[in-house]
Amino acid sequence: MSIKDIKKDEVRGFKISGDAISELLWELLNKSGDMLLDLPDNSDTIFHMHWDREKDELTFYALEFRDPHPVDFKAIDRYIDENLGITTDSVFLPKGKPYRSFSVRETRK
Repeated sequence: MSIKDIKKDEVRGFKISGDAISELLWELLNKSGDMLLDLPDNSDTIFHMHWDREKDELTFYALEFRDPHPVDFKAIDRYIDENLGITTDSVFLPKGKPYRSFSVRETRK
């Protein structure tokens, strides 16, 4: 895609569907996930996102990617939904952290 200056009185925009919104969120969160979750750049982690459109809630998390066993993302999503609830009103608040930490073992109970 070429970069062009915007002209006076020009409007540029797009309108996208729910699937495209999900894709956009996923790509943006993957690019900024390390910063949002206080991880070192290029850490050995895997990200996961779950967008519950009915509840209007988004879950995004990272976990260490060294465990040889398959990750049960649904169990982790369920644990977050049942035990953590909403962790922040904004991921860009100047104080505090927007996330909570817990172990994968806790999600297997």
